Amino acid sequence: FTNVRKTKGAGAKKVHIWDPENLNLTYAYNETYNRNITTSYKTAKTYQGAIGYNFTTQPKHIVPLGGLKPKSNYLKFFTDFNFSLIPTNISFRTDVNRAYTETQLRNNTGIAYTQPPTFDKSFTMNRLYDVKFDLTKSIKLDFNATANARIDEPPGKIDDTELRTGYTKRDSVWDNFWSFGRLTNYHHTADLNYTPPLSKIPLLDWISSPVKYGADYTWTSASLAYDSTTQLYAPNRLGNTIQNSQTIQINPTFTFTTLYNKIPFLKKINQPPAPKPKAPPKPKLPADTSKVKVPLPKVPKEKTISPFVRGVFRTLMSIRTGTLTYSETNGTLLPGFKPSPDYLGQDFNYPGSNVTAPGWGFIFGSQDTARLKRDAVHYGWLSTDPSQNNAFVTTHLENLTARLTIEPFKNFRIELNATKNYTLNNQEYFRADSFGDFHSYSPTSSGSYSVSYLSYKTAFVNDDKDYSNATFRQFDQNRAIISQRLGTDGHGQTQQDVLTYAFLSAYSGQDASSIKLDQFPKIPLPNWRITYDGLGKLKWAQKYITQFNLNHSYRSTYSVNAFTGNLHYAESNGTYREQINNDFVPKYDIQQVSISEQWGPLFGVDITWKNGLQTRAEIKRDRTVSLSYSNIQVTEVRGTEYVFGAGYRIKNFKLPFGLGAKNSSKKNDLNLKADFSIRNNYTIIRKLLEGLNQPSAGNQTLSIKTSADYVLNERLNLRLFYDQTINEPFVSSSFPTSNTNIGLSLRFTISQ
Repeated sequence: FTNVRKTKGAGAKKVHIWDPENLNLTYAYNETYNRNITTSYKTAKTYQGAIGYNFTTQPKHIVPLGGLKPKSNYLKFFTDFNFSLIPTNISFRTDVNRAYTETQLRNNTGIAYTQPPTFDKSFTMNRLYDVKFDLTKSIKLDFNATANARIDEPPGKIDDTELRTGYTKRDSVWDNFWSFGRLTNYHHTADLNYTPPLSKIPLLDWISSPVKYGADYTWTSASLAYDSTTQLYAPNRLGNTIQNSQTIQINPTFTFTTLYNKIPFLKKINQPPAPKPKAPPKPKLPADTSKVKVPLPKVPKEKTISPFVRGVFRTLMSIRTGTLTYSETNGTLLPGFKPSPDYLGQDFNYPGSNVTAPGWGFIFGSQDTARLKRDAVHYGWLSTDPSQNNAFVTTHLENLTARLTIEPFKNFRIELNATKNYTLNNQEYFRADSFGDFHSYSPTSSGSYSVSYLSYKTAFVNDDKDYSNATFRQFDQNRAIISQRLGTDGHGQTQQDVLTYAFLSAYSGQDASSIKLDQFPKIPLPNWRITYDGLGKLKWAQKYITQFNLNHSYRSTYSVNAFTGNLHYAESNGTYREQINNDFVPKYDIQQVSISEQWGPLFGVDITWKNGLQTRAEIKRDRTVSLSYSNIQVTEVRGTEYVFGAGYRIKNFKLPFGLGAKNSSKKNDLNLKADFSIRNNYTIIRKLLEGLNQPSAGNQTLSIKTSADYVLNERLNLRLFYDQTINEPFVSSSFPTSNTNIGLSLRFTISQ
């Protein structure tokens, strides 16, 4: 029986929380019996049962001041205030699953011995809760929780065998069942979404800024351990594990055209000019014999904006839209936690504690780790077993994406974008010593970082005949300047910080004497994409083409691939730091930093001609420069690609052999495509201390791809293709290769 429930009768429209139609039931039972020459019997039984409740209704908001009609639009912020008293959705479900297998093997050995039966048992109970509540039209709460429990059973067959006087195995199972079993995992999430009513404020209605707060909490029980004294299984002394996370996200959107349109003159500028009305034909009038001139009434001319003025103000309003997405996620993991949840993941009755464990703040995302550790020690929540060897972990994840659209004039668009990603993980072993006093052992930190960057100033620096180039030589010279800025005592020319800043200043094209000394820039720099599709809309061009697009894009990223906290780093009053080889030990040990740059494309053109021919051409460049600290060398990978493509559609093309159609005169379109590209790619290793520039890899790749597609009918597609890739290496350690792929494919689509 699956999802058995009562349905509402005809005419019943209102929905109530107490309606029996909200309930549903599920039950399933399966039994399998098996025997053979080696098995006397094998009985497998499975039981599945579920009870659910689901209440859903449309939100009914109360507007206390809804009857008032404000004279000013600014008062709508107050008159539109609303709230709701009833959740939009309440649901819960309890699933019970039991699997019981009993196996008795035959004694085929001839020895007088009866082997006892074996048992395989599993009894679980899962409870799920979900509440959705629209507190107001702009504030929405979503909470859901899952509790997984295991109903423990005594060993062996479940019957009326007494475990103690008057208490049988069957009683034990039923007691565990009605107490909802032994909780093994509890998890809940809570999301609060708020959209500020900026649309109610005339000066700010061009901004929308939804905000989201998310909380996540998990409690995981410790595994069971056998107690030889009581001869029972109980949670081990190492304790349970609790974990939470907190997510804050904000997504403002700025529609600048709405802001400009608040000024009537600028609103006219943003509107396309009205077409000139055609003058109606003059009616023929009878000849005037009186020869008296009758003055015509003056018709006032409509004021128009000159193209020059329109162009100037349209350029001043180039910024059209902007979006920002920022999210921050923080998390905490605490092992050795002894309390067990009662409700909502909280222990309300832990012995010796007059507060809930771990506290309302923690289960809803609080990251006050100092208070958490203080309360856990003070109230005895943590295991004092010195063999506790699981780490206390905190995590931090930060993502930022910003976009800005600029249109200096019609059909010309510039899209600026900036990104930043930062991850930091801290861990320590927070445990008790042999005296029961808690200490922090072996604190470490690790993470990664990437940010949009600008390195275009050095993108087109060519190599000399010996494969060296001016940018690398500038990197070498910058080391002395950076060392002087940081202080030569402790900052030699091979110290990590000196190398980093010298590398960034050289390959970004900045002056080493003025570059900001920050390995993790806080503000990302904008990259861009430029498109222009106005040429195809000019009158002279419309005779030959239907679409003409020019595009260009640039993207650069500075990345610290991975960093770890340096255990040798020490600082006292901001002056003393430990030294190794007369150099200060950096706070973070970094293996490699890199700058990755793509011009995709540097220049691209896409044309659709009047006859249906499509052509495109692109020039692409890319570069990845990596600085390795272990051997103090720079690895530079460069690539240049030229792409040419064409496509043509022959309409109503008739196959000569009439395949796929009962009517041989049936015609479909034939799509022809051809792409041709040449890519030069090479890798150069630049060793700083040795002064060596050496190519280590590289090749020229020639790619040809052609195809012809023809749709025979709704389900059958015919494709003829020819692909060839030729690689010519630049170094003697590799050999030329050529791959050719040619064939005919039929694709048959099966659909209902």
